[in-house]
Amino acid sequence: MRAVVSRAATPGAHHTASCIAGLSASSGWSSLQACRWRVASGKNRNELIRKRAAEQHIDYLRQMTPPRPNRQVQHDPKWRTRSEDLRTVFGHPEITKQPSAEERLLPAQRMAMVSYDGELGKVDLETFGDIAVEHGDIFKAEVDAVILPMTPNLMPYRGIGLEAFDRGGKRLVERTFEEALMYESLEPGDTIAVEAIGMAAKNILFVVMPWFWQGSPIDAAKRFRYCVQRALLRAGAPQNPTQPFKGGFESVALPHIGCGVYGYEPRSSSGALLEEGIEALLQIEAQVPSYTIKHLTFIDSRRETAETLNASLIQVAHRWLPEKRLTSAAQYWSHATRRLIVLPSVPNFFRKRFAVKFKRYHGVKRNARIHYQSNVKPWLWRAHKVRQPPPLLVYKESGEVAPREQQLRGGPHYFPGGS
Repeated sequence: MRAVVSRAATPGAHHTASCIAGLSASSGWSSLQACRWRVASGKNRNELIRKRAAEQHIDYLRQMTPPRPNRQVQHDPKWRTRSEDLRTVFGHPEITKQPSAEERLLPAQRMAMVSYDGELGKVDLETFGDIAVEHGDIFKAEVDAVILPMTPNLMPYRGIGLEAFDRGGKRLVERTFEEALMYESLEPGDTIAVEAIGMAAKNILFVVMPWFWQGSPIDAAKRFRYCVQRALLRAGAPQNPTQPFKGGFESVALPHIGCGVYGYEPRSSSGALLEEGIEALLQIEAQVPSYTIKHLTFIDSRRETAETLNASLIQVAHRWLPEKRLTSAAQYWSHATRRLIVLPSVPNFFRKRFAVKFKRYHGVKRNARIHYQSNVKPWLWRAHKVRQPPPLLVYKESGEVAPREQQLRGGPHYFPGGS
């Protein structure tokens, strides 16, 4: 029996030996792998099947490190080689020429000189006054009072409030703190009026401004509008002999008091600033109107902020002034060319004695779908697929075409899906 068992077990080993001998001749890994599949049987064969299934599974392939893509190196187009720089040095000596000693030593006044564009826009409200926007320096404005922002603790660490304290020095700081003793605690909207020092204006109104991030953006916009309203109300308040501060300034200048450290963007807050400026001149919502302010000027040193204020001024003027209001050309000409229709004095003059009768044909639709596609749909104007172009805007009083900046933006003529 032992001999029989040994002979029965030897064919597999003999077959493996023959496979290895054949492998030496072919020297291929595929041959050895095929040999393993032929020799394996039973439990080993099941393990190999599971291993093959795992290696060929998509998750196994995803875990493997993918091959690096053959990407081409992209260099910066602005980067210049040394040879190009060398050609520039020898070919254009004026570019690399150093300034002379006299040009290097520029005077301090010339280095600090900044150019401004001056007045960008102005709206005349006739008897109420005028409101203007300028690109310039607020500290050089020759007005009765300037409105400047201030932090609640009266210790600004940067911004236009700190610059005002630097120009005014110790005396301005002391006067500001003395006037602040009138309040138990400074809240957003409180205004401190002091005599100006170190600037062209006669008085300064420090208004306590809130931070933009205190609450939601809607609450921040309401607080900003409230502070501007309180500051302009204090500037235009009638004179009170019992108090040391005498209000009633005729000319007032202010920058965008929400920019800088307070976090208000000019694009979103300039509209509220100009609207409150118009209200300060017109006194529409005031119970006891005081038309003291006659000249209101918004001055900012940043060109972008000044242009944003000017754009907001134009929008506010088109909304409030009758001669600046806009309407569509169709509405204007329909109103301008309207005619009065004269009707006869006799009642029921146009009534017919006998009603018009039509012949009645057989109106039963055999197939509603076929009837719609054949007889109705070809004659339909698909209004829900067509987008009307924006109307031409004209001035409501004169009918003149509004400037291009005030026209509505164009868009596609068709909705998605239309042809």
